[in-house]
Amino acid sequence: MPRRGESFAPGLAPLAAAFEAAGVRRPASSAGGSGGRGPAPRPRPAVRGSLGGVPRLPLAPLAVLLLALAAAPARAQEELLPEPDEPAAPPAAGAPAAEDAPPEPEPAWSGSLGVSYLATGGNTDTETFGLDLEAKRRPEPWGLELIAAAHGAETDGETTSERAFALVRVKRAMAERWELFGGASAERDVFADLELRVVVEAGAIYKALLGPPHALDVDLALTWTDEDRVAPEPDRDAFGALAGLAYQWRISATASLSQRLVYHPNFDRSTDWRAVSLTALTAAINHRLSVKLGYEHHYRNEPIGDNDDVDTLTRVSLVWHL
Repeated sequence: MPRRGESFAPGLAPLAAAFEAAGVRRPASSAGGSGGRGPAPRPRPAVRGSLGGVPRLPLAPLAVLLLALAAAPARAQEELLPEPDEPAAPPAAGAPAAEDAPPEPEPAWSGSLGVSYLATGGNTDTETFGLDLEAKRRPEPWGLELIAAAHGAETDGETTSERAFALVRVKRAMAERWELFGGASAERDVFADLELRVVVEAGAIYKALLGPPHALDVDLALTWTDEDRVAPEPDRDAFGALAGLAYQWRISATASLSQRLVYHPNFDRSTDWRAVSLTALTAAINHRLSVKLGYEHHYRNEPIGDNDDVDTLTRVSLVWHL
């Protein structure tokens, strides 16, 4: 029971209301008490219908008391029980997964092998063949580039064209857009009075466009060139340079266009300069095979002997990607 002047506890408020409705009240405090402070209070006479001085409670207040006692624990339990958590909202449609699968890394090595052949018969029998091989290793940080090509033609059993070319280039990545390289190339074209040309090069590459869809490399190098010419033409060697552009456009997932321009100035003889243009359009058949249409344009400002200053080559090749 609470002390004098204090109210009942919140959980016992219904019980107090029931007692008051039943006519049972708290005893009034007396001015005197035990210990000789005053006369003892006079006992109340028994109420009619009571047993031994205990009043008989009416039925209605008793029912109210029982309901209050039954409801008090339930109310206390409701106050103690935590509120249920709200269900988590479902993820929005199209939302990315928590962990996306990492993209597959590009292979360090790539290569291709191209073959072309054309034959005609009748009044004139001609055969034209070509072979192209290319292998590259991406600089990480060291890289390697290998290129080899051979082309020839025969008319009525007589060779009318024959050319071979090979290049080896070692690369070293310095930054995302810069690479250093050094290499050598060899070329033979007897029908242009060129027995063998060897070019040693060292320079740098700047990647102006990283792509896709557009990629553009600019390369500059110093070169030393040695030419063995068909007699009676005298052999020559000279210091020079190389300035080149390599452009590639990925038109779609199955088609691409490439363009390579190279300019070779001669420091010893300024009028003896050369330029090469290589254009190729490639269309994929599947992930291994593709068809390649190529066009080459070779120009020499001072041709050897009485040869023309321009040589061109057009071919269609079947390319197998290694």
